[in-house]
Amino acid sequence: MLDDIEIVEIGQMITVPFAGTMLGDMGAGVTKIERPGEGELIRETGPRMEGLGSHYVTVNRNKCCVTANIKTDRGVSIIKELLKDADVLVENLKPGTLDEVGLSYEDVSEINDDIIYCSVHGFREGSKYEDLPAYGPVIQAMGGAMSVTGEPDGQPLREAVPIGDLAASMYTAQSILFALYDRDVNGKSGHYIEIPMLDAFVSWLAPRAAETFVTGEPYPRKGNRHPAGAPIDLFETEDSEIMLMVGSRYQWVRFCDAIGRKDLKDDPRFESNDKRLENEEALYDILDSVFEKKPSEYWLELLREHDIAVAPVYDTLEMWDDDYLAELLVESDGLQMIRNPLLINNDTLPVRKKPKPPGSDNKEVLKQLGFDDDEIERFKEDNVI
Repeated sequence: MLDDIEIVEIGQMITVPFAGTMLGDMGAGVTKIERPGEGELIRETGPRMEGLGSHYVTVNRNKCCVTANIKTDRGVSIIKELLKDADVLVENLKPGTLDEVGLSYEDVSEINDDIIYCSVHGFREGSKYEDLPAYGPVIQAMGGAMSVTGEPDGQPLREAVPIGDLAASMYTAQSILFALYDRDVNGKSGHYIEIPMLDAFVSWLAPRAAETFVTGEPYPRKGNRHPAGAPIDLFETEDSEIMLMVGSRYQWVRFCDAIGRKDLKDDPRFESNDKRLENEEALYDILDSVFEKKPSEYWLELLREHDIAVAPVYDTLEMWDDDYLAELLVESDGLQMIRNPLLINNDTLPVRKKPKPPGSDNKEVLKQLGFDDDEIERFKEDNVI
């Protein structure tokens, strides 16, 4: 799909590396630039998989790994050589870092006026927050997500899935694809794209913020319950838990029939969604007493037969015992990871290159750029690569 697209990634942690991985999954040639030696920050986090940090492995497949020291003129020169024929540069270093070493958008445009240059930072350029450091948890906090996550009488909670990073990852990949289309179809050369992590994340808040715009009140924190519908909650069964959502009045009728409580359909306290919310404590007390009498598997089978949305609550180990989810796993030379979820003409996107140590492709890439063995050896000795 993107087989003729070349991307230079100067990324770290999750946001840009995950975007690069998604584009690499689609066939783009992605060259990841890291500092010599230890490589980028996330390499050391998490338990080891084939000597690589597990967090690094999850967001760095389908890439060539090259090291270049941007604090040296020759390191910057190597990157510029790569950029001469590249389609995209995507980066998320500290704001101003690439500008200081001669790799700003203007600098790169002088050697490649077709370049798509995508910068991902915590906050908008020129804003009062421009120079502040940003990580996913900070973005969740400022972006309103923590305020709506957790129990009503508890503290705001951080979502364990790194959504503060991944929101920006998705927009990064999307915007690069847009710019490639605009270039190749509409003939527009050169694009500078700015992705502020906070702005990207706040856009995902839209369904919750909309309620605040109407009511003038903060969106309520309700744990596993939902302020707009009932019953929606986590229920304890005889042996574990299930997550249930009854999303319409038609489902409510089917639900009451399924659990053998047809009387609830005619109970005036529960005759509409608004009434069920108004009397939710009474409703949840009744349902708690129903679900605790049978094991989860019983309820899952019964409710699914009645077309009710219900699910087991898996942890990150047991979920792979579900053969549906197990099909999302892929292994490459001993490294296990979750594959790209896209299915194109019923085919999955392959892992063409497994995650590697920093600089694994230095020699191959530098030779393609015209450097000989002696020059490459001197680069190593001088900490250029």
